[in-house]
Amino acid sequence: MFDFIIKVRYVMVVFRLNFLPILMLAILIFQVSVLPDTLNMKLLARVANALILVMLLIWVFLTVNRKQSALMWSFFTLPCFLVLAGFSINFLMALSPETLGQAGKFIPWLSLLVIPFVRKANVEIFWDYFYKFMFVSISISIIEYVAVFSGYLTPVVIETDRGVFYKGIFSIFHYLEGGIVYYRFYGIFAEPGTTAMFVLPALVYAVIFKKYIAALVFVVAMILTDSLGGVVSLLVTLFLFFLWKTAGRTKASFWSRCVVFILMPILFLMVADNLTEQYEHKQLSASLREDNVSNFIENIGEIIVANPFGFVLKGKSMSELADENEGFLGSNFTFYTAFVLGGVLSFVGYTIFFFLNIYLCTKFYLKGFSSDKILACAMISLPGLLLFCFQRTTILETALYSFLFAIPLVTLINYSPSKSIIKSVY
Repeated sequence: MFDFIIKVRYVMVVFRLNFLPILMLAILIFQVSVLPDTLNMKLLARVANALILVMLLIWVFLTVNRKQSALMWSFFTLPCFLVLAGFSINFLMALSPETLGQAGKFIPWLSLLVIPFVRKANVEIFWDYFYKFMFVSISISIIEYVAVFSGYLTPVVIETDRGVFYKGIFSIFHYLEGGIVYYRFYGIFAEPGTTAMFVLPALVYAVIFKKYIAALVFVVAMILTDSLGGVVSLLVTLFLFFLWKTAGRTKASFWSRCVVFILMPILFLMVADNLTEQYEHKQLSASLREDNVSNFIENIGEIIVANPFGFVLKGKSMSELADENEGFLGSNFTFYTAFVLGGVLSFVGYTIFFFLNIYLCTKFYLKGFSSDKILACAMISLPGLLLFCFQRTTILETALYSFLFAIPLVTLINYSPSKSIIKSVY
């Protein structure tokens, strides 16, 4: 057994630098996107996800004894272990053939314990691959969107774990009663809001690296999603982008930043009425999300006492939990979702990790600005992505976070303005 582990470690050392971008693309295709549904490769997706899970488990076992600072252990590694521990207990308590599909939820947190600490993992390559994947997939999806609504492409009805949808070739469309194709843009993701969330960091990357055609494509996609969360996150991101662009200690930088702080609130006020109207238009959807958040906060003590290890797991998706759990509030608030899946342990770990992200983003803007463009991509887009915690999932609940944001996060914990933030991780 020991010899086998040594061989596995050797193989990982030899191939990890070339393998990591491929792993990220596999996660994008088989976990994050709906391509397994639209391209009819569900079996392949299950096999791929199982292999990724096993590989990460082995990888964590091989690297669990690495040396870390007390700060890193307390605020990064320990919260990840708490989330995994809580979910593991609940998962094992409810283990059955039908709950095996829930095992995929281990992958984001296992990857957090591995990817940021792989020696010389190239975060620039990760962002480049992510940008290219998004540009190609969103471009094709917009073409399909136009073709469907102009009558050149007839969508096909498909059954998925999330319900009935239409599909073009790669992208999906919501199926309304009566066979109507819903107007909001889904692309290759499960919801318009999810599409907006993944488009946002790709848009930031395109603007910072002056890929303006791609930026235009992403803006069109953002508009087509008609996502209220996407608009709010975009406004926050826009403010942070200009804040970063006007950084410096010169008098010109100071006055430029003053202009940003004056103009951005005006912009928010200009669109406030429209945003309020959109929110009120959601009616039932909006009230359900409000109730999900308020009921959890107001009754957190009773909920913890009743379900200290989380709610009884069932099936592959969160929506199936309502059938087995009386008092289930829904899945629109990520802090509550963490509790549902792993009880008190997961809730505490998730809360610590979530606010660590907020603290480090704040630290980045208060303590100085690095010239690393990749760091800027991460820190400009991350706050807007975290705002999705009031909808369904954030970037934290995907393994993609480990590739795009975890390395900047790890390095910011020991941030020194005199160092290159990305290159100082090792």
